[in-house]
Amino acid sequence: MLEKVFNVGITDHQPKYLQQKILLTNQISLIIAFFVALPFVIISFLYFKPLVIYPTLGFLICSLVVLINYLNVNFLARLTISVVPFFLAAIYNAYLSQPGETAILAVSVIQLSFMLIPFLVIDMREWFFLSAVFLVLTSWFVFCNQWANDFFHIELDNTPLKQGFLFYLSLAISAFTSATCILTVLVQVMKSDKANASLMMDMEDKASLLKESEGALKEKLNQIDIAKKVDNKRNWATEG
Repeated sequence: MLEKVFNVGITDHQPKYLQQKILLTNQISLIIAFFVALPFVIISFLYFKPLVIYPTLGFLICSLVVLINYLNVNFLARLTISVVPFFLAAIYNAYLSQPGETAILAVSVIQLSFMLIPFLVIDMREWFFLSAVFLVLTSWFVFCNQWANDFFHIELDNTPLKQGFLFYLSLAISAFTSATCILTVLVQVMKSDKANASLMMDMEDKASLLKESEGALKEKLNQIDIAKKVDNKRNWATEG
């Protein structure tokens, strides 16, 4: 069942690299929905109720990415999962940070982990798409985070996310997201290496069979040549 969900949007006519990226898009979107957004829905409901809408939106949108792939709009699906989690986290962080404060570290590291997602779902062949998305995310993180902190404001007690259990839980969620992205890349590299090794073995086997066939053909031609020479000698002897 889960494998069918992961393969939603993949068709036979698509290039192999695109099929792989659609698979990763489905996997990453569901991981973020259930292991990042959903925990923050609960955290927000318990501690920051005015902000519960943002992780809830994150959960819904990340879940809908699979539907977008089902509709064969994979470009939109990959763009959505590349930017939406980051910007929802940025708004969440901005509302949590009170005027004059810097961004909340626990949420900022989650934003950073979301910046790895484009490298998973966008292929290097699509370098312009990848560069544009990463440039937007980086520019926002470096230049606009503090501006957003001053612009978005709700009176909240953000102490729980600065220390104690929630602080470490947020760091753990960030570490999990980053580790998932890195491990996914490593798994894909491993699969690619295995596929290349298998292809090389197939090529070597085919080359070996071709060599054997060539040898057998040469032997056959040799036998035919010898038979012709024998026949010619007989003919000459008969004529003589």
